[in-house]
Amino acid sequence: MTCTVQTLPLVTVQPDFDQVLDDVRHDRSAGEEVWVSCYNKDTGVSVHGNARLFKHDGAVKVTGHSIDAQLDAQNVLCVTCSTTGADAVRVHAAAATSATSGLIATTMDVAPGGQTYVLGGCGRGANEAAQLCVKRVADAAYQLPLHGHVADVTLTLQRLVVLSGSADLQLRIWSAVDGSNPVVLKGHSAAITSLAIVGRAASRDGTVKLWECGSATEIATIARFAGPVNAITLTADFDTHGSASCDTRESETKGKLLVCAVSDGTLHAIDLYTREKVFELDGGFGAASKTACAISLPRQLLASGDERGGVQVFDIASKRLLASFRRNDAAITDVQFEISTETLHLWVTTADGQCYRVVLETDDEKDTMTVRLIDELVGPSLEAIVGLHLLRTNAHLCAYVAGADGVVRQYHIPLAP
Repeated sequence: MTCTVQTLPLVTVQPDFDQVLDDVRHDRSAGEEVWVSCYNKDTGVSVHGNARLFKHDGAVKVTGHSIDAQLDAQNVLCVTCSTTGADAVRVHAAAATSATSGLIATTMDVAPGGQTYVLGGCGRGANEAAQLCVKRVADAAYQLPLHGHVADVTLTLQRLVVLSGSADLQLRIWSAVDGSNPVVLKGHSAAITSLAIVGRAASRDGTVKLWECGSATEIATIARFAGPVNAITLTADFDTHGSASCDTRESETKGKLLVCAVSDGTLHAIDLYTREKVFELDGGFGAASKTACAISLPRQLLASGDERGGVQVFDIASKRLLASFRRNDAAITDVQFEISTETLHLWVTTADGQCYRVVLETDDEKDTMTVRLIDELVGPSLEAIVGLHLLRTNAHLCAYVAGADGVVRQYHIPLAP
C-alpha cells in the first residue's frame, strides 16, 4: 500500500487582514498593506511578501509584492505562490468569535442548527480542574457550567444532550438545558479519548465499549486493542451482513459501521451490530499513531490523520491507499469529509492551529487521486484546534472552529457560484 506522500503548501496571512479590508472598503483608509507568507516543507522554500489593499473606481483592489494576491468574485482573498505550490488558495478570517476566559480548551461540539455549543477543557493557573460549559451563539454572556469531571474531558452534543468522557475514567450524560447530570457510566480502566451518542466510547485502555445509558450499565466491549484508541467515528446506512444475538438493552446498532484509529498506526472497521471486523488497514504512513479518522460510505472512502502530520485517504472496497499528504510535523487533530456536491472535499485540523480544506480529485483512467489546497482559515496561531463543526446554509458553509485558547471562531465560507 505504498503511495507517494504529497507535501502541500502552507499559507498564512496577517491575522487582522479582514479589518484592513473593511477599513479600505468603507474609506477609513486610503490603502494599507498586510503581510502574506507561503511555505513548503518538502522544498524548504519560504516566501514572505505584502499585499496592498486599496480602492479604485469604487472597488477594493489588491496588488501583491513577491506573492500574487487578489480578491476573487466573492471578495475572498486569494493567494498564489508558484514556488511553494500555492494556487489561488482562498484565505478566510473569522466572521465572529466567542471567548471563554480562563479555559484551556480540549474539545468542542455544536448542536444541530448551530445555535448552541459545548466547550470543554481545564482551567488555567491555580484552577486546573476539568471544565465543561454550554454556550449560545446569539448570547455571548450565556454560560451554563457542567460540574462533575475532575480531569481532561472529551464530549459530543446531540440535540440538547451532552455526552462527556474524561481522564477520570467516567462518562457522564448531561442536559444542555439545565445542566443536570442524571447518568454516570463507569467501566473503563484508562482515560476516555473519544465517544458519541449511540452509547459508545473509546479509551486509552484499548477498548471500545457499548453502554445502555438509561440503566448506566455496560452492554458489551465492542473491540479490544493492544494500544490506546485515540479516535472513533460512526456511520449509518452500512449494509450489515448476517445476524446477531443482541442484548435486550441494545438499540440502534444495526446498519452502523464503527471505525477506530489506534495508537499502533492501524485503522479498524467493525460492524456495530454483529461485532465482526469488516476490515483493517495498516495506516499507509509508517507506524505513526493514528489520531483522527473519517469515513464516507457513499464514496467508499476512509480518511485518517496521524501524530506526525500525515493524512491518508483509502478506498474501502480495495483497501488501497489513494492519497497521502502532509504540510508539517504537527499532529492531526481532526479530519472531516465534506460531500455536498460532486466535488469531494476534506477538512483537516492540527495541533499547531491549522485548519484547512483540500479538494480530492480522481483520475479514473489513471486510477489516481491528487490533493489540492483550496482554503485556509486564519485562526489561533500555534494553538491546537480542538473542535471543528461544519454547517451548510443556503448562503455559505459555516465552520465553527475551537482553539485551545478557549475561543470559538465562526467562518462563513461562500458557496461556489
